Amino acid sequence: MLLRLLDGTVNGLVYRGHRFSAHALERMKEMGVWSYEVVDAITRPELRYPTYGGSIFVRGRLAIVYNEDRKVVVTILWHQSESREEGMLNYGTA
Repeated sequence: MLLRLLDGTVNGLVYRGHRFSAHALERMKEMGVWSYEVVDAITRPELRYPTYGGSIFVRGRLAIVYNEDRKVVVTILWHQSESREEGMLNYGTA
């Protein structure tokens, strides 16, 4: 059983020292992405962008929003192929 903590992370899923938020776990399930792929993007990024509260790590098809101070995976996106407009999820070409 996973327990949601007050900071939005899930107690019980830590992979190679990285915690996953409940939202990140939901996105992984939706996208069919494995935890090792996420950690690989964080530890061996092809690109890295600073963002509010952390960084975006890009490797291959994945973009990972990661809070480095807390070592928490916040969310996962398809790199350059996904956007949200007016609350709708849109997929473009990769």
